[in-house]
Amino acid sequence: MALFFTNAWNTSLDGNLSERFCPPLSAYNIFHYIVTFTFNPQRMCIHRSILQEFLFDPNVFVCEDLDLSARIATKYQIIQVPERTTVYVHHPDSFTGGDRKKPFKELENYRIIFAKPELRNKIPSKSKRRIISMCFFHIAIYCERENQTLLMYNAILKSFILFPKGYNHKTNKIIFVMFLYNLPIFGKLIKYLRHRK
Repeated sequence: MALFFTNAWNTSLDGNLSERFCPPLSAYNIFHYIVTFTFNPQRMCIHRSILQEFLFDPNVFVCEDLDLSARIATKYQIIQVPERTTVYVHHPDSFTGGDRKKPFKELENYRIIFAKPELRNKIPSKSKRRIISMCFFHIAIYCERENQTLLMYNAILKSFILFPKGYNHKTNKIIFVMFLYNLPIFGKLIKYLRHRK
């Protein structure tokens, strides 16, 4: 009895197929893997008796696949099947690509998941901080687009403090540019130089 999950493909709207990054589970702590490389339900095969014990949590309306698989991992084995059996279609109108409030919803749901007693000491602190930092990074981008400068700086600061090196190799460079661009002196200079071109 176990939760099995497969690897996957990515495809764009124009039909270009590429391998989705699915590293070997054996190289990671299982809970770090689930938080970082979440596998969604169409990639899962779960024994019926496990699903009778572990249900989707109706209080978790985003990242519910992460929540379910992490709770199952507290008691049952998680097994990776190396074959690629599903295709992710990246659509601009999906929740992933089209919901501008996505980082706020993810932040709310990650906090619910990470506070669960059965998961609190299972998911590594570094993994939690990285994913929450990612939420604040995207909240900062949202706030910048909405001209909410104070909230943007607040989110930038939280993102940086939680995970100083950035949740991926590009984020802190973007945060630094956003920070400078929105400072009154530097921002006016940058805007002036851009308009001169």
